[in-house]
Amino acid sequence: MQDAPATIRCLPGLPADSGTWYLPLCDWTASELLEAALEVDPDERRRGHGQVLAVDPALTLWCACRAANEGATVPTIADLAAWLDRHAAQLGASWTEEGPSLERPIDRGACVELAGAAVALAHQVAALAEQQAPQLAEPARLLALLHAAPKWLHLASAEARKPIPSDHPACLPGWLSSALTAIAARVETPGPLPDRHLPVVEPPVRGPSPANVAALVAAALCMPPESPMGGQLAAREGASRGESDPAWDQVRLRWQAQWPPLGKCWPRLWLCLARQRELESSFQECLEREKLAALKELAYGASHEINNPLTNISTRAQTLLRDEPDPERRRKLATINSQAFRAHEMISDLMLFARPPELQLSQVDLNPLVAQLVDELRPRAAAQQTDLGWQPSAEPIPILADPVQLSVAIVALAHNALEALGHGGRVDLVTRLDAAGQSVGETWAEVLLRDSGPGLDPRARRHLFDPFFSGREAGRGLGFGASKAWRIVTRHGGRIVVHSSPGQGTTLTLRLPRDGPRPRTPARDS
Repeated sequence: MQDAPATIRCLPGLPADSGTWYLPLCDWTASELLEAALEVDPDERRRGHGQVLAVDPALTLWCACRAANEGATVPTIADLAAWLDRHAAQLGASWTEEGPSLERPIDRGACVELAGAAVALAHQVAALAEQQAPQLAEPARLLALLHAAPKWLHLASAEARKPIPSDHPACLPGWLSSALTAIAARVETPGPLPDRHLPVVEPPVRGPSPANVAALVAAALCMPPESPMGGQLAAREGASRGESDPAWDQVRLRWQAQWPPLGKCWPRLWLCLARQRELESSFQECLEREKLAALKELAYGASHEINNPLTNISTRAQTLLRDEPDPERRRKLATINSQAFRAHEMISDLMLFARPPELQLSQVDLNPLVAQLVDELRPRAAAQQTDLGWQPSAEPIPILADPVQLSVAIVALAHNALEALGHGGRVDLVTRLDAAGQSVGETWAEVLLRDSGPGLDPRARRHLFDPFFSGREAGRGLGFGASKAWRIVTRHGGRIVVHSSPGQGTTLTLRLPRDGPRPRTPARDS
């Protein structure tokens, strides 16, 4: 028996042309979101958000609408978890701004039925996808959770007792509207059994298309009761009518649990978290700014106070070298000259880190750019018997960037990888499009540098991008390569993600916005 409509807290509104839509927020979800937000480790925080999204279709739908991904592919729960991690603080701010409007009369029983059916379907669809199209399993799981999106929006609307309109509300993202239309078409007019079970094969796209993923969800919905999966879904539907089922019991407990103090402390807790993150961000930004200012002064002083003596040393060495007949003395003078140039190069690197030249942006295809750099690196790799691999993207990757400075960054990191190996081993360069799937609604390009070297210990990872720091022994450089690359990539609006452990090699991922630099606080991810 369904509960009578009662006042329930809702997530911040989803504005659309036809008005503002509100989705319910159960107390269990609210407490889990707060617990995840208090986690310091970003990976654990995103994992916690993903666990909540996997069992709460209302929150998942809200994130999908707020993320506003109008691309041609279906994201995953992990994508939305990453988006939620970046924007979770907006929950508290929106709650405070919208105030009492976030209390709506909603039927808890209807929420239980919708949530339970969606979670059960998501489980079955993922199992079906693992059999027929494993690459679509996670996008299909998300779409199954959201297949009743119009019903969720209808719950909190002013006309909840009227029939659900056939058209989709404007607050839904384009990929979801397309997928829901495809599901409806296949469920209402199913074809032969194979057509209902197999996904539609379409031309290759960068990710799962709504039609491909919708075919899997529709196939699960059309499963005959006598089939194993159809029987499991029927059993779940029976549980929605009151029969015992552990999964449904968990859904009921989550939606029926109430924590009255949550309504008072929720906005204040989120505001405190938002202020803390803002202070941390401001501190890091101020620290970076002050450090760069100090380096700038040091670089200018060094350029005047050190470069002039270096020039004199190099000039005198070259003059003496020209008239010196003794071979041993000529060797010593040549060493003096080369070391003077080496010191001058270090000063130039410091100048580049402190005050790099303005970016000269143009449309660049990453594939030919990196291919040319790989050709330039091959002689050095061959000299130390290191295998140099190159895996270009299957499609062009045009980005707005400075090709000269970007080349300097990639070569600097490649040199670091080759020096870390010393002899033998392997270094791979890879280009790809947003393969990490960490940015719903954004378009990124990536360049990966993987080496089979000794890896980085925690101290080396922490100081990897600091100038003057080097994990190498004395006499093998001052460690400007990584810091120079970091400076160039962040000026492009990108970031460098580091994955490394002692004895397991290192992978550096250069993530670059395809539409050019955007305002952001420089970030170092590891």
